[in-house]
Amino acid sequence: GKKAVMAVFRRDRGFFRTELARRLPLRYTPQLEFILDETVERAMQLERLLKDEEDEIASD
Repeated sequence: GKKAVMAVFRRDRGFFRTELARRLPLRYTPQLEFILDETVERAMQLERLLKDEEDEIASD
């Protein structure tokens, strides 16, 4: 699941940082932090709730 994928990203962030340093002309390579963004899922849930409410109002 998502947590397993995030664990892999966090575990391998040193690899990603090394690859960035190798491929980009940067003096300093930034530290990397991976954060799961659940914004889209929350928005979809909110849209479902609003549609359900709209359907309920329309049926009254």
